[in-house]
Amino acid sequence: MGTCWLSPLTVKGYPRRPGKKVNGGGVSVVVRGRESRPHGEGGQTGGTLLKSEDRSVDSDRQADQAWVLGVQRKLYQWSLANPAETYRELWNWVTDLRSLRHAWNRVARNKGKRTPGIDGKTVGSIRRNEGESAYLGELQRALRSGAYRPSPCRRKFIPKPGKPGKFRPLAARRA
Repeated sequence: MGTCWLSPLTVKGYPRRPGKKVNGGGVSVVVRGRESRPHGEGGQTGGTLLKSEDRSVDSDRQADQAWVLGVQRKLYQWSLANPAETYRELWNWVTDLRSLRHAWNRVARNKGKRTPGIDGKTVGSIRRNEGESAYLGELQRALRSGAYRPSPCRRKFIPKPGKPGKFRPLAARRA
């Protein structure tokens, strides 16, 4: 029948053993016993295993996103079980640094990240001048102490595409 395939990674993400260099440095792989070479037998090229220290810096963003999704799932399940109750910990979850970092990452990946907000700052200028962690830490302290006061939005009317003479509002907020 087929062969039993074991992952070349351990639980920690390190390779179990180094592969033999075959066909340009790849590892020989047989997916099923009766396949021909075009279907997967032979040397494998490309794709290297990375140690946890070498993995993408993006893992912090993914961890924050997973935490926010977990909180949202808990809130949803709790609201189904207790429809008449109010949320007591919502403010703590909103002002948690992981939630703020997740919101910052969404703003920083947005198409309008180079557009200055009402305060004249862009994502790039905040990164250069203050640093993300300092900016988010200060924002968290201001939110939790009650000192944060949101700025008004800058509102412009831009033409609607394909509809001459019609306009739609566009609001520019702070970064």
